[in-house]
Amino acid sequence: RMYAVDGKKPKGAVEKAETRSDSTIESLPGIFYLFDSQGQFLKWNKNFERVSGYSADELSKMHPSDFFAGEDKQLIEQRVQEVFIKGESSAEAEFVSKNGRKTPYFFTGLMTMIDDRKCLLGMGIDIAERKRTEAELLKLNDDMAARNLDLENAYKELEAFSYSISHDLRAPLRSMAGFSRILVEDCRDRLDNQCRDYLARINKASEKMMRLIEDLLRLSK
Repeated sequence: RMYAVDGKKPKGAVEKAETRSDSTIESLPGIFYLFDSQGQFLKWNKNFERVSGYSADELSKMHPSDFFAGEDKQLIEQRVQEVFIKGESSAEAEFVSKNGRKTPYFFTGLMTMIDDRKCLLGMGIDIAERKRTEAELLKLNDDMAARNLDLENAYKELEAFSYSISHDLRAPLRSMAGFSRILVEDCRDRLDNQCRDYLARINKASEKMMRLIEDLLRLSK
């Protein structure tokens, strides 16, 4: 660094420093702003003009809260005051451009002193993509919750189905099989071969039906 005899930077060094500073500001990905405690803009980058749609002359006459509406306007005003009281703050709000377009931004503010004046130095980053992702995730969560509810209902129906098969169908089959065995055992002498064949078929069909019911229960599980 080069300084003059009086300790001040030579004019050329000052100009170079300011050029580097301006270059750095213009290379920032978001919007850059610097304004005093009265809301008077002192500096901004070209990106601010592009995003807002206002010219440099128009921006010089505007107040920071002019780029917001409704509750966001109140929020930004509160956070600006917070910066000048606590030294820093941040907020998410919709930045309103000249054509009325609203874009969600994340804003930061840091208090700094310039020529013995309190000023707010900050940046704004476009978070529209992040908001879209958040909305998609919320929708996905809602869809998953709805699917889970459907699955729970289907599971309850399946439980009812299994209970019905287990109790309502097996009970009469047991009765059929039991009574047919009783007839064969107790009334064998009074039954001819054809009747005994019929009862054997009933038993066989009952056993087959019971196996089918057991298979259905295993399938439902």
